[in-house]
Amino acid sequence: MNHLLDRTRHRRCPRSFQATALAVVLLASIPRGAAEPASEVPWTDTRDWSSKIKPPIHPVPLVLLLKKPGIWTYEKTIEEFRGGVRGEVQTISVDPRRGADLRTWIRKRRPALIFAVGQAAYDLISPIRDIPVVHAFVFERRVPAHYAVSVAIPAADTLRAFTAARPGIRAIGVVHGPATDPLVLTAHAVASSLGLKLVDLRADSPMGAISTMRRAVPRINGIWLLPDLELLRPQVFQYALVLQSRLHLPLMGVTRRHAERGALLALDYDPHDVGRQAAVLASQIMAGEAPQAPPLKPRLTVNQGAARGLGADLEALRDRAVKVYR
Repeated sequence: MNHLLDRTRHRRCPRSFQATALAVVLLASIPRGAAEPASEVPWTDTRDWSSKIKPPIHPVPLVLLLKKPGIWTYEKTIEEFRGGVRGEVQTISVDPRRGADLRTWIRKRRPALIFAVGQAAYDLISPIRDIPVVHAFVFERRVPAHYAVSVAIPAADTLRAFTAARPGIRAIGVVHGPATDPLVLTAHAVASSLGLKLVDLRADSPMGAISTMRRAVPRINGIWLLPDLELLRPQVFQYALVLQSRLHLPLMGVTRRHAERGALLALDYDPHDVGRQAAVLASQIMAGEAPQAPPLKPRLTVNQGAARGLGADLEALRDRAVKVYR
């Protein structure tokens, strides 16, 4: 019985216990001096890491992008610019009441370049002379040294679109504010060479523009809205649409979105093209190259429903238009 009990106990003894006992026996047989750890061998890394990890030769330049928020055309331009420029872009929504603070902050930041989108943004930083400036959708340029993406529509293209839509047109009312005065001066000379008359409908406020259009109705047979964003508010565009539908005065809008919303015509530049060209100019300037980019081509958009309602020559407009809204 004792013999069987001893065998049972032996079978139930866990292997870990056996291993521990064996280790104790082996350690006891080793002299004390041999159990001390060996001293570490000194080692120096002689590899040349400088040939493998190098800092960038040219640090990424900082580009400040200034804009007035909430304008569809600006947002599309900015989208293309950010994707094409060689630099770190920081976007700032401008506040006209804090122009001096903004200029002080910019001088402390010392960006490699400023891209101003729109007249309001450009007006705030136009006094800056020691930082390169690229601007787009600016019609009153104060500093010749600044680089412009020209978005002024040639007056001849606009007036020819009017005559294509309605060959008998003679007097066109031009709705504009102070910021677009230079465009009107050029347009008058072109109009006279085409046998047309421009009626200057200048105003300082949206309500003033509406009143000016109402008084001018007997003297005009077409309306041309210029891209003065401080003047061209939604109520001004809506009133011009009313005159088009009720009095059959063909309306030339500022952007293709105006044609989409009912204006007979709109002649503008693709905002994506504007953003791409601004990115090219900015990258060239920051690289120390001479800035040069091919000129943009304006695109005519036509509202087909408005053309039929006005009895306009839709086929002649189709030949000129890039896009026709149904």
